[in-house]
Amino acid sequence: MESIMPNSSHKPLRVVWICHGVGRAIEEKLSFKKGCPESQGTGLWIPNTLKTLSAESGISLHVVVPAKYMTTLQQSFTVDSIEYHFYRPFERFFDNNYPGKLINKARTLLNLLLPVNRWFDYPVNKMRVKRIVDKIRPDIIHLQGAENAYYSATVLPLAGKYPILINIQGFISHSREKRSSKTDQRIQIERTIIKKFDHFGIRTIQMGKDVRAINPEAKLHWLYYTVPQLSVLDVEKTHDLVFYARICKDKGIEDLILALKQIKDDYREVTLLVLGPESSPDYMSYLKQLAEENGVGSSISWLGYQATRDELFRKVSAAKISVLPTYHDIIPGTIIESLQLGLPVVSYNVGSISELNDEEECVLLVEKGDIKGLAREVIHLLSNDDMYQDMRERGVKCMQKRYESRNVSKQHLDTYNDVIKDFHSQRIK
Repeated sequence: MESIMPNSSHKPLRVVWICHGVGRAIEEKLSFKKGCPESQGTGLWIPNTLKTLSAESGISLHVVVPAKYMTTLQQSFTVDSIEYHFYRPFERFFDNNYPGKLINKARTLLNLLLPVNRWFDYPVNKMRVKRIVDKIRPDIIHLQGAENAYYSATVLPLAGKYPILINIQGFISHSREKRSSKTDQRIQIERTIIKKFDHFGIRTIQMGKDVRAINPEAKLHWLYYTVPQLSVLDVEKTHDLVFYARICKDKGIEDLILALKQIKDDYREVTLLVLGPESSPDYMSYLKQLAEENGVGSSISWLGYQATRDELFRKVSAAKISVLPTYHDIIPGTIIESLQLGLPVVSYNVGSISELNDEEECVLLVEKGDIKGLAREVIHLLSNDDMYQDMRERGVKCMQKRYESRNVSKQHLDTYNDVIKDFHSQRIK
């Protein structure tokens, strides 16, 4: 198979990022079909880290991103010295609804009879990404996350042709959501990627253990994202608790509703803000019914997705405590941001969250599924002013120490050079 030789030393490395999204500010420059759903953007760590790396003179960045509902199959442009290449992902033959029941029935039947992506693991997306990458001829490819198959699978045909680094974001195999053929396929592709490649970017000890449980020979590199630097906001406290994340079973929203009842029974009624992208209308109806059945329906304000980060953080800061009973995670952005904003955090002890407490307890942790434990820790914080203030100060200090001194660009450049060197040494053997 053809191998791409390393760039001359005086030239910047041509780096291709393959990722899910780059933020609404960039995606708004695209041309979309009329009436398509509005993008809800992506985590801030992606655009922030891209911005950090674009300032590194030793790196030339190309970002390959799927964008549904584009008017064309591909759109490319440059912003702040980063070249963005968007492609329209193929998921099924017809994504739009058409007037007329007969056409819609035919469309549904065709999608059921010809599940191309399930048969061949997203062949059209692989072809579109490979065409873009081969025109760039990068020195290295950096995949951001193996768990979202519709774009992560596109790295598989590029194996052996380019040096490839896989950044771990999370593990779909840890999900407790209801299994489906699509979820099973995501798990299979995630495992295939982790088994197939050699080099992985990690941010926690547990992340490395999870990778090596699948690929014992994996070579691990410590790579941090650029974490947004937030300050404590001077906002009036109008609610006791806030939950902000994707509103789904995996993030523990159902457990939190049950914990509200426990808090009400043991202490007093408390108020909860719920912020974040909503799941299906049926699931949201189920959650609201669950809250009513447990006598806490009037205690919850469902505010949904927030269009701007500034507005999100102001609403988050109106609560006293951030609660995230997630069932599987690395170190969620919700926890990092909450601590920076001065909100004590109560969470389940899963993934790498406990690593935040290595030097000093700054997150209150209870065992996964322990609803009484959630309620107990919330009550401790609400009923003890000294403990509450102490946890606020510890959280802010922990985040300053953990993230403000990270040299993200040097970490990436050193890792890229290591992966490229290893790739070409393997070719020579």
